[in-house]
Amino acid sequence: MTTVELTHHLSSEFKRLYEEPFNTDVTIQVGEEGHSKKFHAHWLILCVRSSYFKRELSYDKDDSQENSPRDCSIPHVIEPIKPETFEKLLRYIYTGIFTIEDDINSNLEIVEGAKTLELNRLMETMQSKLIKEKKETIHHRFVRVSRFASQHKEFEILNDFCKETIENSPEIIFAAADFSDIDNETLVELLNRDIDLPEGKIWEHVLRWGVAKKPGLEFDSWNDLEWSHAHGEFVKDILKDCIPLVRFFHMDNDDYIEKVVPLLHLLPYQLRVDIIRYKQTFGAYKPKSEILPPRKRVSTTTRKDAGTTSDSSARTSYPTRAIDSESESSKPQPESRRSQTPSGINTESPPPHTQAKVPQIQNVSSAILNRVQIHRDGYKPSIFHNLCDNQGPTITVIRTKENNEIIGGFNPTSWNRALKEYTNTSISFLFAVKSSGNVLSLCKKPAMAVWNGPNCGPTFGKDLALSGGFVVAGNSTIQDSYDKPIRNSMGMFSVKEIEVFQVVYDHDVE
Repeated sequence: MTTVELTHHLSSEFKRLYEEPFNTDVTIQVGEEGHSKKFHAHWLILCVRSSYFKRELSYDKDDSQENSPRDCSIPHVIEPIKPETFEKLLRYIYTGIFTIEDDINSNLEIVEGAKTLELNRLMETMQSKLIKEKKETIHHRFVRVSRFASQHKEFEILNDFCKETIENSPEIIFAAADFSDIDNETLVELLNRDIDLPEGKIWEHVLRWGVAKKPGLEFDSWNDLEWSHAHGEFVKDILKDCIPLVRFFHMDNDDYIEKVVPLLHLLPYQLRVDIIRYKQTFGAYKPKSEILPPRKRVSTTTRKDAGTTSDSSARTSYPTRAIDSESESSKPQPESRRSQTPSGINTESPPPHTQAKVPQIQNVSSAILNRVQIHRDGYKPSIFHNLCDNQGPTITVIRTKENNEIIGGFNPTSWNRALKEYTNTSISFLFAVKSSGNVLSLCKKPAMAVWNGPNCGPTFGKDLALSGGFVVAGNSTIQDSYDKPIRNSMGMFSVKEIEVFQVVYDHDVE
């Protein structure tokens, strides 16, 4: 006896029955008021293919006519499913065919609809297919998918995949388009893990997450952070659980200068003091704040998840031990040797006639006891002097309005408007942070190193002079007292943002 299967033809007939329905005996109204649609189908097919329809469209079990349909003249209503989703599910019921969509939300709606209609095979197969064929799409909307998958035990295939991703590749979540939708508790959990991203990038994601919580507050780039004091306090409060988990102490030098220094006011006072002292002493200072261990990174040459790459693998990181000034600074240095300023600025070694003037930074700590911010504290030199006069050594950091250049200088003496004269010092210096290569400009005219006067802000000879209103284009950089220019185009400029930090030497720190 030979058995011949013609199931293909049977499938084709059912497909035709779906596309050209006749003798339908059930009406189903799908969707909510204002967005609903009626579908006509066959009671028998629905009951055979779906346990949900078998239960809902038949009499109760204690009824003698349990296998007979209910009154089909009354439409059966299904509100939780959208009409367009139900149409795809009805097609599957008749034909066994379903389509994986490009849009992740459409796919999740099909999975959820399959659960509602108790189409278990479709529900499980869809989850497996999504993981296999739409992994990048899941990564792109990971927060949405993870939240969806955790709602019901029937979504355990997707849920297990999301848990495994969080466990093994948490950096994928940070790169997700909907990362800002993640809840605070989950973000804190992620920050406690090893993440295969530069710490500066992690800090940027965390900051963007916090900014997104405030409608109307924007963060387009590091060069455009014009927040009000109230907005800054809002972000500081939102990030209070996350900031202690960011590894600032292990952050790359360039990221620290670009992404942390302008926003130090968001950090708790003790933490920001500890970070600056630690950075400027190359790890010699022992912070009061907890130093979390550096995150374990997988080489970017062996894995690039979710389109994330590291652009700082070749950058210099701060060592975790102090530099011995007697054994290191007295040794001849090769031409390729790079020195570092307290802010972590890398530059080629200075010429021989100025080497003795490089400040011994391993003996310096710092405290942010006075900080001038243009957008908050005002624009006049008088405000600068009120906050910063007679406070000892300071570091000034400026962002120009014209080209978003970051420049500044170190004054080893106190600012004092009453002097109305130059201060003689040989260890002041200027600096510039540039993508093409950072600049350290050392003093070559000590007698004209620093100017003090009531009508000027922080002024270093003619090389970096702030006069009048800081924000107007009445400030200048003309190379004269220092050995290198710090701006590409010398001359007048206006200030977009300025911060002044007090420096405290180790012997003054208890």
